[in-house]
Amino acid sequence: MRISAIIPNYNHAPFLEERIRSILAQTRRPDEIIFLDDASTDDSLSVVSAFDCFSKVIVNEKNSGMPFKQWMKGIEAATGDCVWIAESDDSCEPRMLERLVESMEEGSVLAFCRSTEIGPEGNSLGIQRYQRAFFEDFTMDGPGFIRQYLAPRNVIANASSVLFSRKAALAVDPSFTEFRGAGDILFWTGIAAQGNVSFVVDAMNLFRQHGANRTAEDAVSGRGLQESLRVYRELERRGWLSPLRFRRIIADNRYRLLYGFPDLPDAVRAEALQAWKQGPLVDLIVKVKRLKHLIWK
Repeated sequence: MRISAIIPNYNHAPFLEERIRSILAQTRRPDEIIFLDDASTDDSLSVVSAFDCFSKVIVNEKNSGMPFKQWMKGIEAATGDCVWIAESDDSCEPRMLERLVESMEEGSVLAFCRSTEIGPEGNSLGIQRYQRAFFEDFTMDGPGFIRQYLAPRNVIANASSVLFSRKAALAVDPSFTEFRGAGDILFWTGIAAQGNVSFVVDAMNLFRQHGANRTAEDAVSGRGLQESLRVYRELERRGWLSPLRFRRIIADNRYRLLYGFPDLPDAVRAEALQAWKQGPLVDLIVKVKRLKHLIWK
């Protein structure tokens, strides 16, 4: 089973050498490594030029600002049976690919491992919060995984932790590429719907958190909130979320908007609250959550 590693990059020169070396240190090395640069303005290409491990280096003349279009460009350029999107600011343990490919060889269309979040300098920030409920390896049918875990709460927190079927990825509805940040859930559901999903409990992926990444930018601008609502509506439309589950998710996010996000600009908060207003049932759930919080505070 051939593995294609894809490194999509934009201005991540400070982390690139570690990323590349973590790929080359794998006990199961990728059969090809493709580097995609979205018109970086830093020293990214200089870092890459110091390595001779790349099958292809693809550089955009103009920045696209659309990470999932970059993903698809890499997937289409790949020749492997499996694809690993190794985000340019992340890292990993040497046995990660070896462990994940075992699940793929047993017939899964997608395999992922637990992620440890790390700071800019590599210091551990703990296990990714949505994965703390998983205590052992498992394999389950994709539709069941989507309904139980993926659609309600994206437990695949980071693309760098995932190995997936290239054939399945090419069959996914391409509408996810029109999103800037939240489209990954639609991508993962599109793949998972085609077969089994496997999880490896060992925390072998290192998911870097820093203020210069897209997630941080979208949180301040409010774009992430707008995209999340569009995604949840699409998941309900496709039948992956029940109407009640959809409204509970809306209520949870509306509650967070009302009583959380202290750094969110007032104008962004007001616009998001209006967008996430979904009727009396949602308002009732929010009031109950607030009452519980005040009682148990």
